Amino acid sequence: MSTEEVIEGLRKSKNLLGPITPVLTGKDTMEIIDGRHRKRADPSWPEKQVEVPKDFPFPKDFYFLLLRVHANYRRPVSAKETQTALLRLASKLESHGFETEKIASKLAEITPYSLRTVERRLPAK
Repeated sequence: MSTEEVIEGLRKSKNLLGPITPVLTGKDTMEIIDGRHRKRADPSWPEKQVEVPKDFPFPKDFYFLLLRVHANYRRPVSAKETQTALLRLASKLESHGFETEKIASKLAEITPYSLRTVERRLPAK
């Protein structure tokens, strides 16, 4: 399905049922975390502002990426898109001192994906 088909489908859905899921934006930056297609379908699509919990142990960009992974778990996501997100999260964990051999387990713990899925999507290092 092309991007334009997705956007048109979102327009139809919103016109028929209203906005089901808000666009997620960073509270301090107003940057779109999740919902770019919804915003393209209708620039006035409702938004929900999110902020990083004060006790979250990683940087803001890690939180927002993790939030996006969870928000999109409910829909079909290509293996490549899943892999890209998991690789970005793995890289951030590695830069925060996680041992390489423990990263897949940590990702299975903090994402909705099973250890098997994580291991299939990450390189064998």
